[in-house]
Amino acid sequence: MENRFLGILAEIEKARKGLAIYALTVLFLSAVSFAFSERILLFLVQLLNRKLVAYDPSEGFFAMLSIALYTGLALSLPVGAGVLWQGGLPPPRPPRGRGGGGWGAPPPGGGGGGPPATAG
Repeated sequence: MENRFLGILAEIEKARKGLAIYALTVLFLSAVSFAFSERILLFLVQLLNRKLVAYDPSEGFFAMLSIALYTGLALSLPVGAGVLWQGGLPPPRPPRGRGGGGWGAPPPGGGGGGPPATAG
């Protein structure tokens, strides 16, 4: 029972490390993309063929900040997929059906389920 508990704790620790790596990646890429957020905003405005109006000086800053955050999140998706692929989440448990072994293993009694071998 205690060995199983330690295994669960090890998997939680691995997931925490993967989540921390992903969060730092999102923050880093958001900070880098903030330098390009004005260009991205102008490109989006050009696509919409509209004029931007800001009623407060902070609106422009928060618009660029949100664009940088969304861009950083979008750019970090491959890193998040890699963290999940390498085991950022605990593996699924094997199915437990009749026979009990799961994943094609023989049941705990050792029998293979076929007819007994005859001595010849």
